[in-house]
Amino acid sequence: EGKFTILLPEISGKAVVRIYDDQGRMLYEKITQGGSKIAIDAGLKAGFYLVRIDSETSSFTKKLIVH
Repeated sequence: EGKFTILLPEISGKAVVRIYDDQGRMLYEKITQGGSKIAIDAGLKAGFYLVRIDSETSSFTKKLIVH
Protein backbone atom coordinates (compact mmCIF):
# COMPACT_ATOMS: atom_id res chain seq x y z
CA GLU A 1 0.00 0.00 0.00
CA GLY A 2 3.04 2.27 -0.13
CA LYS A 3 3.25 2.78 3.64
CA PHE A 4 6.50 2.36 5.58
CA THR A 5 8.51 3.78 8.48
CA ILE A 6 11.97 5.36 8.47
CA LEU A 7 14.08 5.44 11.65
CA LEU A 8 16.42 8.43 12.05
CA PRO A 9 18.22 7.87 15.37
CA GLU A 10 21.55 9.34 14.18
CA ILE A 11 20.09 12.61 12.88
CA SER A 12 19.33 15.43 15.28
CA GLY A 13 17.42 18.52 14.32
CA LYS A 14 15.33 19.05 11.24
CA ALA A 15 15.49 16.55 8.38
CA VAL A 16 13.86 16.55 4.95
CA VAL A 17 12.73 13.23 3.47
CA ARG A 18 12.18 13.08 -0.28
CA ILE A 19 11.13 10.15 -2.45
CA TYR A 20 11.98 10.03 -6.16
CA ASP A 21 10.77 7.65 -8.84
CA ASP A 22 13.04 5.88 -11.32
CA GLN A 23 12.76 8.87 -13.69
CA GLY A 24 14.09 11.27 -11.03
CA ARG A 25 10.75 12.95 -10.34
CA MET A 26 10.12 13.91 -6.73
CA LEU A 27 6.92 12.21 -5.56
CA TYR A 28 6.95 12.96 -1.84
CA GLU A 29 8.52 15.44 0.58
CA LYS A 30 8.21 15.68 4.35
CA ILE A 31 10.04 17.84 6.89
CA THR A 32 10.52 16.21 10.28
CA GLN A 33 12.65 16.19 13.41
CA GLY A 34 15.50 13.68 13.48
CA GLY A 35 15.88 11.12 16.23
CA SER A 36 12.43 9.81 15.58
CA LYS A 37 10.40 7.47 13.45
CA ILE A 38 8.84 8.91 10.34
CA ALA A 39 5.66 7.29 9.07
CA ILE A 40 5.48 7.60 5.30
CA ASP A 41 2.18 7.16 3.50
CA ALA A 42 3.08 8.16 -0.04
CA GLY A 43 0.72 5.72 -1.75
CA LEU A 44 3.59 4.26 -3.77
CA LYS A 45 2.83 1.62 -6.36
CA ALA A 46 5.06 -1.37 -7.01
CA GLY A 47 8.42 -0.23 -8.35
CA PHE A 48 11.88 1.15 -7.61
CA TYR A 49 12.36 4.43 -5.73
CA LEU A 50 15.12 6.47 -4.13
CA VAL A 51 14.68 7.89 -0.64
CA ARG A 52 16.89 10.91 0.09
CA ILE A 53 17.24 12.31 3.60
CA ASP A 54 18.95 15.65 4.16
CA SER A 55 19.74 17.26 7.50
CA GLU A 56 22.02 20.07 8.61
CA THR A 57 24.86 17.63 9.33
CA SER A 58 24.41 14.81 6.83
CA SER A 59 22.58 13.46 3.83
CA PHE A 60 22.14 10.04 2.35
CA THR A 61 20.18 8.19 -0.30
CA LYS A 62 18.77 4.67 -0.05
CA LYS A 63 17.04 2.41 -2.55
CA LEU A 64 13.43 1.42 -1.91
CA ILE A 65 11.65 -1.40 -3.70
CA VAL A 66 7.89 -1.64 -3.31
CA HIS A 67 6.34 -5.02 -4.14
